[in-house]
Amino acid sequence: SISPLHPDCGKMLVNIYFEEFERRNPQLKRGTLNYFFQDELMFNTDHRTLWRSNLREEFIKKFNYDILGFIPHTFFNLSDITPKIRLDLADIKTQIMEDSYFKPIYDFHASRDLIYGCDQSSRGKQPDEFSDYFRTVRWFTAPGNDTPGRAADLIKVKVNSSIAHLYKRPRVWLEGYHSSGWGTTLESITAPTSDNFMFGANLLNLHGLYYSTNGGFFEWAPPDFHFRMPYWDDEQCWFMKYKRLATILTYGTHLCDAAVFY
Repeated sequence: SISPLHPDCGKMLVNIYFEEFERRNPQLKRGTLNYFFQDELMFNTDHRTLWRSNLREEFIKKFNYDILGFIPHTFFNLSDITPKIRLDLADIKTQIMEDSYFKPIYDFHASRDLIYGCDQSSRGKQPDEFSDYFRTVRWFTAPGNDTPGRAADLIKVKVNSSIAHLYKRPRVWLEGYHSSGWGTTLESITAPTSDNFMFGANLLNLHGLYYSTNGGFFEWAPPDFHFRMPYWDDEQCWFMKYKRLATILTYGTHLCDAAVFY
């Protein structure tokens, strides 16, 4: 596990991972690969009990009182001020996570005009994931989600498209369709793909390209939508429809008819 509160954790990941691609593959700088995708980020720590000395320092600096005297409020409802204590702590914890982990990785991609997509574990249905889902996932240039099975999901896509609209991110990543089975056809995912695009997605990647299917009967997230499928030779025609739709939906400024207080 790593602590997303450590001030250098994001810079470290950029150095040992993303920049390593550039060091080993200088052709990437010429635009041969224009995206990275991060799947189901897990720090393997419970953000509700996550602690580091800089958390206390930043808390005092921002709120002008010491959180140490109020730690029991984070575990028990003790008085009318318990909600304030928890909100203040969540606020500063999210701020540190943004500055320490999420922003440095965003800056790496944004400075190179790279798409940085994601599918987080809660896919937008857990508001306190990474302390605050909206504030942390906005640091992807293409917030997004997976949609397991052959289905569209209004809530998942709306949450992530809303992040993109609020923070002026041009792309909303749709990863589909995890665990839909080897019998999945293009016909069976046409309706859900169109629905997901209506809900706000405007970038599609089909889940799974396996280098080998040796032992593939153990694979828990089939299918592979690519050259192993009998419809592969004709698949570009199907893709072209969504390429055109994605292009259209990427331009312009989104206008909402209604807003939901999150």
